[in-house]
Amino acid sequence: MSSTLPIPTRLASGLLACILLACGASQPWNAVPRPVTALPGQFVVDGTVPTGTGRACMAHLKAPDGDTRLTLVRSIDNGSDGLIGDYRVEPVGRYGLDANELLRVDCDTGRASGAVRERG
Repeated sequence: MSSTLPIPTRLASGLLACILLACGASQPWNAVPRPVTALPGQFVVDGTVPTGTGRACMAHLKAPDGDTRLTLVRSIDNGSDGLIGDYRVEPVGRYGLDANELLRVDCDTGRASGAVRERG
């Protein structure tokens, strides 16, 4: 059975469906992060990567002992909650994170609040 919708309409519908599915696959910024274990008091900047102008999360952080590295995946200025970033952690599995989880960090203080799901 073939569709009677014009091709541009079918393409637009398919694109909209993909966008909606992708948005639903990630954890919202206001979701409460899952607690994780053995976190340091705060993470520190790894290297001297300039952030440009304005407030921004640093692209790379590390644990004070130097054994754990964090790479920024996404960030948002969440208004009253401040600037927060979700970081990929290496080595995988550190702090009890699954391979598809990111560590949420308050970019102003370097303190982690827990694990959140990475997009689909």
